[in-house]
Amino acid sequence: PAVVALRERFINEESKFSENFQAMTYVAFLHTDPDEKQHGINMHAMRHLVAETHLEDHPGDYIGAAAKLNDDVEQIIKTYGDKDRTKAMRRVAEQYAL
Repeated sequence: PAVVALRERFINEESKFSENFQAMTYVAFLHTDPDEKQHGINMHAMRHLVAETHLEDHPGDYIGAAAKLNDDVEQIIKTYGDKDRTKAMRRVAEQYAL
């Protein structure tokens, strides 16, 4: 009931979040609690949001992301390293029109 109220208030009614963010949090929610089929923002999804946002604003700053999440730098690199590397390769390709 409390999760449903949170969903209604912040996701469906007043949210300025994109549909992509809603989908991402729902997928994360289903992974953490696969028997519960409802939308919701949970701590796992919020951690991913914090890390992704930090690395988008500060590419390659795994230490900063780890500090924000109170996690090991190695775990941050393992989880987000490939995504950051892919973004960097895209930036280089766009810069040099490859």
